[in-house]
Amino acid sequence: MVLLDRILADRAAALADSTQIDDEARDQLEQARQAQASAAVAEADAARTQRDLEQRQTDLADQIAKITDQFAALTDADRAAIVSPGTTNPSELPAAVSAASGTSAEAMRIALDQLGKPYSWGATGPGSFDCSGLIYFAYKQLGLTVPRVAADQARAGTPVSRESVQPGDFISLYSPIGHIGIYIGDGKYVNAPTGGDVVKVAPVPWDEVTAINRPIAT
Repeated sequence: MVLLDRILADRAAALADSTQIDDEARDQLEQARQAQASAAVAEADAARTQRDLEQRQTDLADQIAKITDQFAALTDADRAAIVSPGTTNPSELPAAVSAASGTSAEAMRIALDQLGKPYSWGATGPGSFDCSGLIYFAYKQLGLTVPRVAADQARAGTPVSRESVQPGDFISLYSPIGHIGIYIGDGKYVNAPTGGDVVKVAPVPWDEVTAINRPIAT
């Protein structure tokens, strides 16, 4: 009887172990199925994200192409308005332009007569200008000479402060000097900005100004 009880107990223990193993196997199988399902979802999400990205890239390329075509169709004046702030409209000039007097004021008004003409590096007019070429041209029309390049023009005259600046004064930007224009009043100056742009009146970028001088021509 004791032996039979022991055999039955051993079989019961073995059955319990077998049941536990089966439960663990089922749990592992379920976990594997869940992992497989999660992987399938992740793969589908990744594929969808890739398709969305490719579509966005295509849309962006189309937008760039349209903008490029639109920009190419613009006039020089329209392009200039986009490239940098400013105006080529004489009706928007400050009252100080007509009120100013003296040689530098006359040169300023000659420079303003060139509004809308294209920028061209090294050009001194009459059809196109670079920044210092515009100033050189304006004084040349008066039979006067100023230095040809911006760095020398920035030293041609008497330094003045921002508080004392007057129409006709030279406004120089950057260090070393890389750009120059003529102050016209009301915080604005006339200048030939850069390639793709035109002669225009724009707000003086005071944070970039490194020299202001009242010119002396010969």
